[in-house]
Amino acid sequence: MQLRWKPIVLSLAVLILVGALLFFGSSTVRQAFAPARENTNETERVPVTYDSMRLLEFSADADHVRPIGRTYPARGALWFSFSGCGVEFRCNGTSLSLDMLVENGDALEEQHKPRIAVFVNDEMVVDTVLESAEQTVAVPFYAFDNEAIVRVIKLSESMYSCVGISGVRLYGSMDILPTERSKQVIEFIGDSITAGFGVDHEKRKGEFSTRTENYSKTYAFLTAQALDAESYGIAYSGYGVVSGWTSTGKINSENVLAKQYDKAVDCLSVGGVTPQWFFPSPLPNLIVINLGTNDHTYCTNKERRKEFEKAYMELLELVREKNPGVPIVCVLGDMNDKMYPHIEKAVKAFNKKNDGASVLCTPLNFDMARLGVVLHGHPTAQSNEVAAKALTKFLFDAISEKRAAKEALINAIQEAVSKQEE
Repeated sequence: MQLRWKPIVLSLAVLILVGALLFFGSSTVRQAFAPARENTNETERVPVTYDSMRLLEFSADADHVRPIGRTYPARGALWFSFSGCGVEFRCNGTSLSLDMLVENGDALEEQHKPRIAVFVNDEMVVDTVLESAEQTVAVPFYAFDNEAIVRVIKLSESMYSCVGISGVRLYGSMDILPTERSKQVIEFIGDSITAGFGVDHEKRKGEFSTRTENYSKTYAFLTAQALDAESYGIAYSGYGVVSGWTSTGKINSENVLAKQYDKAVDCLSVGGVTPQWFFPSPLPNLIVINLGTNDHTYCTNKERRKEFEKAYMELLELVREKNPGVPIVCVLGDMNDKMYPHIEKAVKAFNKKNDGASVLCTPLNFDMARLGVVLHGHPTAQSNEVAAKALTKFLFDAISEKRAAKEALINAIQEAVSKQEE
């Protein structure tokens, strides 16, 4: 009898095991044996089950992504060319790829190819140069752990290329969604220093390439990061206020930044024209102008320095007109500070002319010889860090003073009202 019971017991055990598998569900079993991932995001994550995962495709439109800085929708893509501009969105999944486009006649020449970065939860996981007019950029699998905030920005400067996102493909469980706009947005207006010219080039001599431009290592990006703000740069290498860089001593009136300020993007033609930015929406919370380094090659006498002061005031008028009510801070000194005294004069005259307008200015002086230089004498990454610390402190102190003055004004008004009531 014992021998007859053994097959029966074995059969019952098999039936119980099968029933248990059906009861708990196949997805639970797969999850139990799925490789564990380290939770790298501090925010609470939305759990994803493997059965809910599928390939999803999205357009880079307002329903799915939030523009950073200046962007322009055209030809089924969202385009951006300025340093630090791009898109940000929230997603839930395990892998992601971006369909990228490159526009410009010479953008795909070896020296001018656009460089972009992808951040996942504030960590840079992709740093790449786009090698072709159409290219798919894959975000590494390990970068995701369920819910994530993805930011795509341009690292190289505007004048050489414009890039577009024509599609986003996600292996996930839900639509990608635009993030909320950052509470603080800083617009930097500048030249090669703001664009991160040569910051990833190890030597002072050599040929220029956008491969060595890196906005994420500039004083602009680092200052905004320290202030928990978002930033982008309207920056052109060699450009100035009254004159761009010149080796002949003659005025270079073509390369002045005021002529470029109205653009939404560079290197993109829509209906035969370059798209213009729609002012005043959305406005930045602060504007920092870092121009004058190239002007000193032209401003070699008193008369020309007067020209610079006049042109600087006109630039301030333009920026204020386009961005009413936005605070402006003028800086100089990353490579040389020869024009800084004339910036001070222009700012003082502008404030007086505009009934006490609160445009501020500060020098960014430090010992570059001690910190070294990179391509064509430009600041190193370390120099940018020093400049960022100086500017961050100045801005923080200015904000604190402004708050203190506001509180003092409120207290004075309250006292006046109390006396009237008495």
